[in-house]
Amino acid sequence: MKKLFVFLAIFMLSSSVARADIVLSDDFSTPGPLVGSTPDVGGPWTQTGASVVSPLTINGSNQLAMVSTGQDAFAAFSAPVPTTAGTILNATFTLNVSAVQGAGDYFFHFMDPAASSTTSFYNRIFARPGVGAGTFQLGVIGTSGGTATPTYGTDLLLNQSYAISSDWNFVAGVLNDTFSIGVDGASYIANAVWGGTNAEPASQVSAANFRQGGATTGATLTVDNLVVNGATAAIPEPSSLILLSGAVGLVGLMRRRK
Repeated sequence: MKKLFVFLAIFMLSSSVARADIVLSDDFSTPGPLVGSTPDVGGPWTQTGASVVSPLTINGSNQLAMVSTGQDAFAAFSAPVPTTAGTILNATFTLNVSAVQGAGDYFFHFMDPAASSTTSFYNRIFARPGVGAGTFQLGVIGTSGGTATPTYGTDLLLNQSYAISSDWNFVAGVLNDTFSIGVDGASYIANAVWGGTNAEPASQVSAANFRQGGATTGATLTVDNLVVNGATAAIPEPSSLILLSGAVGLVGLMRRRK
């Protein structure tokens, strides 16, 4: 009976939790040039644009090292993530920012198609100087164009490693997707709206890109443990919860009768 109960519980809960598929994953375990290397899932990393200045490099600490300007690179997902309403495109990584400057710039984004023009760069994550000494702030924007401006969070410390989680929430309709950023498991930016007039991707997102920004605006930082997944958001169905509750009660009753 105990085995049957466990099976039923797993079966009913599995139908109500989010399903996530990893489409890109890289722990940057092999020092050397990023371009030409292959992630654990997805890839390979391919140069974006024409710049070969300051090549993106995996350092001796097995981290991707980025400077203020230079070469950019993308890796295609193992399978495109559909922009169906209710789907969440999530990226997690470890971030350590050592320097920020000027008005700030974005260092990570999604794209479709892979190796696309700058107007198809989505979910752009920014770093800019913070208010306090020795600090920076993270920001996010759906894409450029029109009146779009990044939404920024509060000060974070330079030269400190943070666990970053970025969610792109696909919403039915146009120009209304939302974006959230978490830092060390806590909400940092919640539900920033798409903004701007450039269109959302019509059907899918297919790659991620690391960008070394403008010479006077880009950040110096390292990234590690990148994981990108597409998840179908789901809310537990009341019927499943009722059945599970009933199963728990039945097992308890049978134990009391022994």
